[in-house]
Amino acid sequence: MQKHDFDFGNPELSNTERYSALRALTLGMCAFSQKCLDTVISYQNLLTDELEQRGGLASYSEKSRELAQQMLQTVQELGRLFPPDTQFSEQLNLAPFCEGMADQFSKSSETGASVHSNLSGACHIRGNAFQLQQLFYEIWEKLQQLSSGDDWIITVSLEELGRIERGRLGLQDGEGACIVLSLLQKGQEAGLLPGFVPLLEGIVEKSQAPYTVQQILRWSGVLLAHGGNLLYHPEAPQLGMIFLFPVPRTAQEKAENLFQYDAANNDKTILLVDDEDMIWDVISAMLQDLGYRVILAENGREAVEIYQNNPGAIDLVLLDMIMPQMSGTEAFFLLKKMDPEVTVLLSSGYVSEDEVQEVLHAGAAGFLRKPYHMADLARKVKEIFAGKKQG
Repeated sequence: MQKHDFDFGNPELSNTERYSALRALTLGMCAFSQKCLDTVISYQNLLTDELEQRGGLASYSEKSRELAQQMLQTVQELGRLFPPDTQFSEQLNLAPFCEGMADQFSKSSETGASVHSNLSGACHIRGNAFQLQQLFYEIWEKLQQLSSGDDWIITVSLEELGRIERGRLGLQDGEGACIVLSLLQKGQEAGLLPGFVPLLEGIVEKSQAPYTVQQILRWSGVLLAHGGNLLYHPEAPQLGMIFLFPVPRTAQEKAENLFQYDAANNDKTILLVDDEDMIWDVISAMLQDLGYRVILAENGREAVEIYQNNPGAIDLVLLDMIMPQMSGTEAFFLLKKMDPEVTVLLSSGYVSEDEVQEVLHAGAAGFLRKPYHMADLARKVKEIFAGKKQG
């Protein structure tokens, strides 16, 4: 089951998810409004010059230009209410992230996707993993509709950009490197391709863009919230899209020991139970990157069956509390009845505090409220296994 972050009426969305979605949508609307107002002001400047000899008309043109400038200042102030998202973003290694997305693409259609990196070593950005994953999948679904069913290639590279080029691509002022993640039809070159422009121009200058206004605002807003931008080819949108991300500037934003591979984890098996495929990909990729073995179950009933059929083989169960067929809470108590020593870490974004306390008092190893940081999950899993070793 796919959960769309921008469905504000979805009761399963947490306040954090609603804030992140609203933030991205607002930034997209601000960027769009700013682009439109910049264009209006430039037109008004031309009109004022043309109407200088006709006093009355020239004054009306000047007043409309002043109003547009006031609106532009207001929009810019609104955009500044959302500084870089450090509270809900975290270090994200693009390699396992892209591998997980490629697996999801291949499972969802007859076409495949492969991943290539032009970088040596890991490539990290600061990002909201769940929000980016939902964005990538939604864009890929749209690209599938536009293309003829070709295979896709996901490429990560590093590009040096000057001030003029950064301005053209809608990035923040300054110079330096930019992380380029391209999702393109197989056979296309990777990197910043000629003809690709910011997607927001699709509704400002290219009315034939094959996306709705809401899609353009939401998609662009997510990248703007990450300090980057989203590019497309206005004449050939079916070719794919290019995602731009800033390079982490401080040591704190770079790789942490929490996400380093540890061979000592190879003998530990984790049963991941969640009905959202997107959750599977992000979490399983991260856990496998740390060295753990991962088994997947899409509901509580399947989790109970897998645990029953693999006695003594599963060291930890990561269990979502809200699922169809059998809830996580019901599955938890069945697992405890089957094996009183079972180790279960529960998670949910929409569950009462009473339900959480019930399972904790019954012996759950812990609870994480969605959406959580991957670092929080990695840390909690490490703590649980350390506690079991001491016990």
